[in-house]
Amino acid sequence: MIGDQCVLMTAVVLHYNNGNVIFETIDSILMQDYPRIELIVSDDCSEFFDIDRISAYIEDKKRSNIERVVVRKNETNLGTVAHLERLRIEACGEIELLIAADDCWHDDKVFSSFARVFDEHGPEAEFVTSQIEMCDEALQNVESLFVSPSVRQMLLNGDMQSLRDLEARDCVLAGPGSAFRRSFFEKIGSLSEHYTIIEDWSAHVRWLGMGKRIYFLDKVTLKHRHGGISHSASSDWPQHYYSYRKDIEQIFNIEIEPYEERFSPEAFAKAKRAHRFSEACCCSLDNRVSALILLDGSDSDLESINAALWQSNMNYELVIGCERGRAEWVIDETNGRYTQSPSIRRIRLVLDCEGDLNACRAALEREARSSHTLFVPPGKKLNGSAALLSFVYAEVMGKTVDDKAADYIVPSRASAKAAKRSKVSSVIKNKRTANFAQIRKIEEDLVFMVLVLLGLLVIDLYSPAFSEILYVVLWVMFAIETILLIARIGIFCFRKALA
Repeated sequence: MIGDQCVLMTAVVLHYNNGNVIFETIDSILMQDYPRIELIVSDDCSEFFDIDRISAYIEDKKRSNIERVVVRKNETNLGTVAHLERLRIEACGEIELLIAADDCWHDDKVFSSFARVFDEHGPEAEFVTSQIEMCDEALQNVESLFVSPSVRQMLLNGDMQSLRDLEARDCVLAGPGSAFRRSFFEKIGSLSEHYTIIEDWSAHVRWLGMGKRIYFLDKVTLKHRHGGISHSASSDWPQHYYSYRKDIEQIFNIEIEPYEERFSPEAFAKAKRAHRFSEACCCSLDNRVSALILLDGSDSDLESINAALWQSNMNYELVIGCERGRAEWVIDETNGRYTQSPSIRRIRLVLDCEGDLNACRAALEREARSSHTLFVPPGKKLNGSAALLSFVYAEVMGKTVDDKAADYIVPSRASAKAAKRSKVSSVIKNKRTANFAQIRKIEEDLVFMVLVLLGLLVIDLYSPAFSEILYVVLWVMFAIETILLIARIGIFCFRKALA
């Protein structure tokens, strides 16, 4: 019930190259106990989408609560945002529930539960979101819940300012697992003129920027299948991934930066840093970079390779130079991670790289296939996972990803430890040399004092005429040498204690 009668709910299923898992999605709609449902299944020009098969499947399994069915396919790929806006023109329902064709509604009471929230809060409730389960590819194991405890509390308390500050930096609300009144889309206006892929975050930020409230259905409503454009795990970036990254840039440029006063200073600063990172990601997609890694067979080689393989840059290649005997080891270390990464375009080995540093660097540069190159000499490594991203961003845009100037290359821990060991050895050696010299001086003082004592003894035995004056001089010399000896022994003991 919504108000005095059950209004029509439109269940939209968006399909794009999702395969046969769409039938699980459709089943999760056909099992709903809500009495009035309009089902729209729409494909955005996939290579394989069988309209007749899907229509027959729905017709065979639907019950009386499915009042209207539309199964259709776009003749050209529109992108998620324009696709949805086109469907809303055709939809008849007062409430829209959107789901991707590889996700599933959690149980048969999801639609009815949303209806109760709308009914409880009346016309003011135009956007209701809920909790969703992030699952594995089989939808069997729950890996996490999307809505964090802090965001859940903000929604329940109606703390839209805190929520708006969080949304300025990242999408913290579930895109799926939400329901909207038709009036919601009328108020936010068209999004397709600015965005291609991201229909949820852009709408959330705009709605919160208008000072509107988002209500929360405090239950799990949807199972989200691992994968999708926002966290692609393929061996290559999908063609439309670039549009996704550009959308993230546009959200800051259009929905956040012009309205800085809506956000707290801290939230806006975080959003700006996140925007720079996103801008750098787009820059990396447009501008490939070659990391030239020169190995020398030392313990630092593995660190250099690992640092190069785990870069957040989205479009780079590795050119690795090493001696011929290390080739098999390099292949073993790089092969598995290279084939799983969507970022590394290629890895090229240059053999017989040893000896002359400049000649080796020139050999690596000849193999590079990028307009931007960064040379990592032996004993060094890329400084963190964003080193290549920061390097290209600075080269192309003249900007830094964070507020600090980046050191793209740093000594590896292994080489730093070796240098430290060398320095310690040098210090110890110097201390030993200094200690040895001090001991020699103490020995010389002792010999001199023995000679003085012998002189005094001779004077006492023979008592020549001039002995009184010599006797006094020798005692003065003995006293001075005693003081020097005590001082040298003190210095020696002090140095030994420091060592």
